[in-house]
Amino acid sequence: MLAAACPSPIIVQTDWHAQAEHGPTYELLGQDYVVDASNYSVTGTLVTSGEVDTGVDIEIREGGPATGWQQTASVMHQNPDIFLGYTSTDGA
Repeated sequence: MLAAACPSPIIVQTDWHAQAEHGPTYELLGQDYVVDASNYSVTGTLVTSGEVDTGVDIEIREGGPATGWQQTASVMHQNPDIFLGYTSTDGA
């Protein structure tokens, strides 16, 4: 279990709407996920391959228009609870 070592939820900020490049991150969501259309996010149990529950939740947030076109680094700076962020190589 990761619950003793990880924040819950682990927040991931993407750089755009859900798309193929984000697929591996969305694969971390368990079957109990909930879509929050008003906040452009999805939250659920963080699972490993084989659907093993890690004891931690994951929240994936959309970027682009959902963040007012802010760069991921800027969004992460404003919200230190974000654990991981997608960024383009131009913005890195």
